[in-house]
This record gives sequence, C-alpha cells and structure tokens, in this order.
Amino acid sequence: MTTTITNREFNRNVCRAKRAAASGPVVITNRGTAAFVLLSYEDYLRMTDPEKAASAEKAPSIPKDCNK
Repeated sequence: MTTTITNREFNRNVCRAKRAAASGPVVITNRGTAAFVLLSYEDYLRMTDPEKAASAEKAPSIPKDCNK
C-alpha cells in the first residue's frame, strides 16, 4: 500500500511517515508533485539486492511512539 504525504506533513510528523513506510512506500510531494519516496530498509534491499534481502534479518519494528 502506497501512502502519499506532503512535504509539510513529513516535516511536521516524521514519526507518522516512518510508521507508514513500515507498511509500504511513502510518496512525499513538493507543491503537488511527487518528489521523494521513503522506504523501509527491507524494501530497499529487495529492490537493490534481492539475494541480500532474502538472507537479511527483518528490520526492527517502528515503535508506536517514535521518541523512544
């Protein structure tokens, strides 16, 4: 599932974006145009090095309170 947030929302609540990235890509828009994509490290590995992704340990879960 892809989530889309504005650059302003991202700057105000990085924790929310990180939680969303745990479920799938997060598209960050700048003035209404897609500018960046935030991915979990596991998703990134799947894209760049499938062999490494298959053998890598699962990334740590994002806590509900990102300040911990």
